[in-house]
Amino acid sequence: MVQELQERLAPKCVVLDSKNVMDIVICPGASSSARVLFLEVKYLKDSSGRIGIGDWEGKGFQPEILRKRPTYFEAYMRWLIAAEDGWAVFVDNELIRKHASGGSFVPGKQNNIRESIFTEDAACVRTEDSLSRVVQWIEESV
Repeated sequence: MVQELQERLAPKCVVLDSKNVMDIVICPGASSSARVLFLEVKYLKDSSGRIGIGDWEGKGFQPEILRKRPTYFEAYMRWLIAAEDGWAVFVDNELIRKHASGGSFVPGKQNNIRESIFTEDAACVRTEDSLSRVVQWIEESV
């Protein structure tokens, strides 16, 4: 996905693929915008039945963002969640929080997103069409 994004957005944006902060970091290229966009990508396998966030102790950058709600990440972070059955949703942090297993993301335990995210609130698209949604959000944001 990183390569496809880079091809569709160059030279307007630079897509970084380091996993130290987020799955994908998008930086404006020649634009005067100072915005950096963050995209977290998750994949639901039928065999696992869950979409995990952070590590087994609830630690990690994403759970902390979801708990503390920093304004910048609320505005410039999105989630692309794809399921093995070929459907995907592209959502913001608020919808991720709404579909937290147990109602919230808490330290000290494995945190998960409920599968209901595919059937409530978010508009599902075929996985192959999800990249267009991501590109549209990026182009509108930089």
